[in-house]
Amino acid sequence: MKRSLASLALLAAAAALTLPASAGPDKHHDVDPDTLRILWNDEEHQWPDFIPQVLIGDLDLTSPETVDLSHLPMTESQKYRFKFFLFAEPRDSEDCFKLPIIEPIVRKEDLKLSTLELLAKERLVTTGVVRKIIPGWEIGFAMPAKMIFVEVVEVFRDASQVAIPGELLVFVQISGGELVISGKQLCSEKTGDFEATVGDEVLLLGSRNSSDADYIGGQVFRIHDSVIYPNPDYGFSHLKEADPIPFWKLQEEIQKLAELER
Repeated sequence: MKRSLASLALLAAAAALTLPASAGPDKHHDVDPDTLRILWNDEEHQWPDFIPQVLIGDLDLTSPETVDLSHLPMTESQKYRFKFFLFAEPRDSEDCFKLPIIEPIVRKEDLKLSTLELLAKERLVTTGVVRKIIPGWEIGFAMPAKMIFVEVVEVFRDASQVAIPGELLVFVQISGGELVISGKQLCSEKTGDFEATVGDEVLLLGSRNSSDADYIGGQVFRIHDSVIYPNPDYGFSHLKEADPIPFWKLQEEIQKLAELER
């Protein structure tokens, strides 16, 4: 995995600021390095996409003026948006403040696709098992999110050549994200997307992000008893159908596509 010296130094500095002062060198060995991992939007690691909760740490939430975000690699405008969430009051009877997830623009041609046709357009289609989920802050949407690690099992399509059976791929899901910062609960709205839990068998689809090779811009469908269950809100688009897909049917469609591309 490609890492710049600057990004490694940033991880070390942020970890030192956020890990408990009482934790000695031996205890640091017990820390899962993925909980300290920042996901980046560029190969130079200058523009972060996702910051894990551990690196945010405990904050002084007495007032917006006292909260210190200087250890986070955000621009001033990004810090302002984060502070807005930190000090926003919950709506009505909700436990935490939520912003609606903005629906992206969907191309008209995608509205006419079946689920199988849409899957065939993806550069990466692979099955896997969810191994870990780490809460954090997604900077682009300015919302709580989850960094999800999927162990690759079977690769159906891999135009980017990033999927290796047994290795982990990581992606970010905003729907249902939750953070607890100094006792303050932060949440993001839930969409109709399937929200994976550790141990779930899934179909991961998408494409490689522009930064680290294992960082995928994508999402998951649930797999149960060799049947794939598409998300009603997949890509926030309106599919012609969202019926369960037998595994053999997906294999058949991917094989047809591979033959056409030869």
